[in-house]
Formats: sequence, structure tokens, C-alpha cells
Amino acid sequence: MNKQEKIRMLNFPRMKVIQQANKQEETLRGARSSKLLPRGKHKQARMMVHRQEISRRNALERINIIVSVIVLRPSSSSSSNTRDIKLALVLCK
Repeated sequence: MNKQEKIRMLNFPRMKVIQQANKQEETLRGARSSKLLPRGKHKQARMMVHRQEISRRNALERINIIVSVIVLRPSSSSSSNTRDIKLALVLCK
């Protein structure tokens, strides 16, 4: 199993992360054009999204070996909108 497959297995597809960041940026751009966000705040928000995306991408590239993946399932008695929590133990460069 190569690095790409491991990343895919962990549900962190690189393209999805980038697309998500682009979508967020588009939303922010739209908000700015309709004057919902003040000029300074808009730039701040865009930089924040950009930084988030860069740090995610860097984290994905540093993953060397995925040691194990643990899935935590919330108890069925709790509300129906809970999701499984995936924890990954990884070795980084």
C-alpha cells in the first residue's frame, strides 16, 4: 500500500482538501463582493483559509507510515447526527 492509498484510506484525499479550501475562498469572495464582510476582515478570512489549506497539505505530505487507524463509534443511544471519529497514529518525516 503506497502513501496515496494510505491517505485515501484515511479519508483525507488531498484534492478534496484543496477543493474545500477553494470553495471556502469562493464563498468569502462572494461575501466581499456583496459587501457582507468589511474589507479588512475579508482579507483576514481569506488568509486564514489559505493558511489552513497549506498546513493541511504539509501535514499530508509529511506522513510516512500509518501505524494504525482507530475508529470510535458513538453509542447508539446518543442523537442520530453523530459521526464516527477516526484516529490515526502516524510516523512523520
